[in-house]
Formats: sequence, C-alpha cells, structure tokens
Amino acid sequence: MTTQLGRASSRQQSIGSAAHVPETTHDLYGQLVSLGLDPGEAAQLTAYLNGLRASRGPWTLTQVNTMLFLRHLYRAGIFGPEDGLTPTGSIGR
Repeated sequence: MTTQLGRASSRQQSIGSAAHVPETTHDLYGQLVSLGLDPGEAAQLTAYLNGLRASRGPWTLTQVNTMLFLRHLYRAGIFGPEDGLTPTGSIGR
C-alpha cells in the first residue's frame, strides 16, 4: 500500500469541504446542538470560542450575546465602567 504525500484522503477532503464556519453565535450554537451537545454545553462552548470565560453555571445564548454586545460597546467607547450605576441620592427625586 502506497500513500502520496501532499494529498488528503477522501475522508479528509469530505470533512474539509463539509466544514462550515458559522458567522453568528446563533449559527454556531445551532451547529453544536445539532452535533449532539446539550443546550448548556453548546452555549458554554460558544461563549468560550468568543473569548468569554467560563461561568459557575452554564451560559445561555442570550447571556452570551448580551456580553458580546456590551464588550463591543465598551471597546467602541460607548459604554464605560460607570454606565448603568445610579448616582447616590438620586433615587426617588
């Protein structure tokens, strides 16, 4: 049996041509679930692949998307560390 260097086997070629890189977190999550991961595992892996750290409990896709949105706002200079905080003494006025 001889093998040729530089040529992928038919199995490798079919895997490579079938590979689809998801463009959105929703696509990635759906692809992971269709491959057999449960929703919590799929969301956790989606978070990890998008640079988010593991959480105590499993992420949800909504939480992942919220964090990615806030990260985008922060990096764009639209959202800062003080945003969303209520100033002292302003409640009820």
